[in-house]
Amino acid sequence: MTLRTRVRLLILGSTLITLWLLGVLFAAYQEKTRAEQDLALSQSLTVANAQLRTVLFGHLLSPHTQPQSQVEAQFKRLADLLEPETQSSAASDAPDADTRYAWNGARRMASDLPALLADLDTTGPDPRLRARDGQTTELILMNSHAMTLFVSQINDRALDGYFQASTREHRALGLLLAGLAAIGLGLLLLIERSLLLPIDRLRQAVLKIGGSPTALRLKTHRRDELGQLADAFDHLLDQIQETTVSRDRLAVEADERARVERALQESQDWLHLAMQTSRSFAFAWEPQEGDRVWRSTTCAAILGLADETAEHDTGQGYFQRVVPADRARFIALLESLRPGQDRYRTEYRVTRGDGEIVVLEETAQGFFDAQGRLQRLVGASTDITERRVAADALKKNRDLLNAMGRMARVGGWEVDLVTGQQAWTEAIYDIHELDYAYTQTVEKGIAFYAPESRPIITEAVRRAIDLGEPYDLELEIVTAKGRRRWVHTIGRAVREGSRTIAFSGTFQDITERKQTELELDRQRTILQQAEHLARIGAWEWEIAPDRLHLSAEFLRVHGVQGAVPLTLDELLPLAHPQDLNAVQQAFQDALSGKRPYNLEHRIIRRDDGSIRVVHAKAEVSRNARGEPVKMIGVAQDITERTQAAEALRQSEERFRTLAAYSTQTGQPFHCKLDTCSAANWTAVPSPTGPSERSDARG
Repeated sequence: MTLRTRVRLLILGSTLITLWLLGVLFAAYQEKTRAEQDLALSQSLTVANAQLRTVLFGHLLSPHTQPQSQVEAQFKRLADLLEPETQSSAASDAPDADTRYAWNGARRMASDLPALLADLDTTGPDPRLRARDGQTTELILMNSHAMTLFVSQINDRALDGYFQASTREHRALGLLLAGLAAIGLGLLLLIERSLLLPIDRLRQAVLKIGGSPTALRLKTHRRDELGQLADAFDHLLDQIQETTVSRDRLAVEADERARVERALQESQDWLHLAMQTSRSFAFAWEPQEGDRVWRSTTCAAILGLADETAEHDTGQGYFQRVVPADRARFIALLESLRPGQDRYRTEYRVTRGDGEIVVLEETAQGFFDAQGRLQRLVGASTDITERRVAADALKKNRDLLNAMGRMARVGGWEVDLVTGQQAWTEAIYDIHELDYAYTQTVEKGIAFYAPESRPIITEAVRRAIDLGEPYDLELEIVTAKGRRRWVHTIGRAVREGSRTIAFSGTFQDITERKQTELELDRQRTILQQAEHLARIGAWEWEIAPDRLHLSAEFLRVHGVQGAVPLTLDELLPLAHPQDLNAVQQAFQDALSGKRPYNLEHRIIRRDDGSIRVVHAKAEVSRNARGEPVKMIGVAQDITERTQAAEALRQSEERFRTLAAYSTQTGQPFHCKLDTCSAANWTAVPSPTGPSERSDARG
């Protein structure tokens, strides 16, 4: 066999071996390419799921800053990635059941989550809707967590496939290199010496490649087999360099996966803390799968059970813990669940392990099989015992407050300037004669004031809002039935910095009090006029504090200017010095109970020093022990009456003297009436001392 034939046979054998090795490498390369596609798809799913959870949590925490449109866009992106046409054959036709289950579970969660989000109403004012939305939020979080687990399982499977494909590629590559080395060694032994130099160069290049960067290339201008071999080496180096880049990219993706897993664990910790703080627990019941019940760890403290018993239970076992009075209703509610009517929200009582009774608020959703049987019930329960006790106490206090308000005709009100909402207690509706369903506003409230009172309350409200000034007013309103009523309204502003955000106050019906005050003012005016006409002044002396209350007419009679506060020691010196002892003795006799205080005496007016005669009379009020506590009396200016009586007395004495003189002398007494009464007689002075008055004269 000639060398040419050997060379040809060697070349032919080498070519076949090389083609076979390249085929093996190509098959490994294709397998690795499919694995890279699966890994890229799983990484995209992981990133899309992490972004979905971030946007979803942001929307649940703050719907205004994270609109629902962004959440729906993330759902669309995730659903597109889960479509079968976007997957490679390895992903769509997964040989293992776990991978297929993970893909199907991810698709199911991706279809369930938008439906749950659509049912969520974060702006509803109804507290029941808010409670239902809270439970729906917990279901969303649980499904989102399940989605993350499915995606993580898909990613793990894809990563394992990628590592296996890479290993097979490296083995094929090593086999190819070994084959090529063998071929090169054979050529070195059989081909002429002229081929040794290029082969040695290839050997040196191979040695350099083993310890040098993959940027090294065999640059040759040969067009023969050696040139093709050099080109193959360059292509191989390109493959190695791409493999290195893919490995670095895989390391980065692995770091990102670890970061996402840490974020997921942190979110789970936050969820556990939130449920622990709100005294809630999640549960899942599978009545068709051994009547199994699973609960979150926070249920142990709520139900007062051991951890194992609390977390893993049966439905029948749990039903026995429901208070008998609520058990039938609760079971009937579960039995009424149907496809399309698969949700409920209820409250019931449960007996804890220690015998205490707690009130639970439960929201759940049922999932059914093709025959309409309940397959799975997922929900959350919250311990609302304290809230229920507080609500009952609040209702009791509110009813008591409304009852007291109706009896006292006083109510409270509050205006929230941020939301524009206004609240009245029932007593205010009663004062306005309005139905409790009447929707009130600030403008409507002001419109009830009488026309003359409306500008006053309008200005007071304006200053309360603009300046934060309080107000305390008594004004008239016109009720819904047209009746006029007096009200006492008080308002206080609630400030936040320089801005009024709310103000509140009280509103009291004072119509009867106001009418009484007006009637008292009228009677007081009549009394003052009567005192002035009769020149009678009233006084009151509180003995223990030595405090005097004097009417205006009393002060005028005694010549005291203005409402000057006086004590008894300051008032007594106004009596005439010659009558002072008698006045003081009369006070002592009245206080001791010997005789009533009833006395006529002279006074010296403070303003002009003139002497007047007054008739003073008083009564003493005593306590249960008979001790004097108060004296109430009057003093009437009788100066003119006393002077007239004295003049009449003196006139009578003169008549009697003249008559006696006429009888003794025998001379008749002739006197004209006007001369005797006016020309010849003079006016008499005031009496020279006090005189006691009997009760009959007084």
